[in-house]
Parts: sequence; C-alpha cells; structure tokens
Amino acid sequence: MKQSDKYLVEAKTLFEYKQYFLGYKALLLSNKFFKNVNPSLIQASRNGKNISEKRDILLSASNKHIEELEKIKKMIPKQLEWKPEKSKATMLSLWVLIEDSIKLRKKL
Repeated sequence: MKQSDKYLVEAKTLFEYKQYFLGYKALLLSNKFFKNVNPSLIQASRNGKNISEKRDILLSASNKHIEELEKIKKMIPKQLEWKPEKSKATMLSLWVLIEDSIKLRKKL
C-alpha cells in the first residue's frame, strides 16, 4: 500500500507541474501496486491471520485515493499527444487512465 500511495503522490505532483508523461507512468505504477494489496490480504486471511484492521486501512486508503484521483482529473487534459525527441508521437488518454484507476479502487 505504501508504494501505491507513494506513486499516487508522485503522479499528482508531476501532473501539477504539467509533466504528463511522467505522471502517467507514476499512476500506472500506483495502480500496479494497488492491485497487489487485496490478493495479499486474502492470502493472509487464508493463512489464519486477522486482517480486519488491515482491511479497514485499505478501504480508507482506497477512498482517499479516489478523492485524490478526482482532483487530478480536474487539473489535466482529457488526452495529450506526447512527442519524444527521436521517436514517434504517442497519444496519452489521461482521463481513461484516471477512470481505470478509480474503478480499480472501487472494486474492494
């Protein structure tokens, strides 16, 4: 969870500074780590661990992430054409990534 938090904060900061490509990558990392949290809790529960406190923390963190993602969505363009120096341009669908991130966190 800490890694997911860390990369979400990084993404928000990068988006604030209009570093959209780097923010996009940081948000992808946040999602990757967030996806791993719930399966880890389920596995711990299967091993006889009491996860009720950790589950509450996860739900609270999920709600806070959703709140922050909604704020990020208001400050970024819907999509952006990213043009690296020596490569082909890539279209970044920023809002689609934000919506996918929110859906991931609502699955709990």
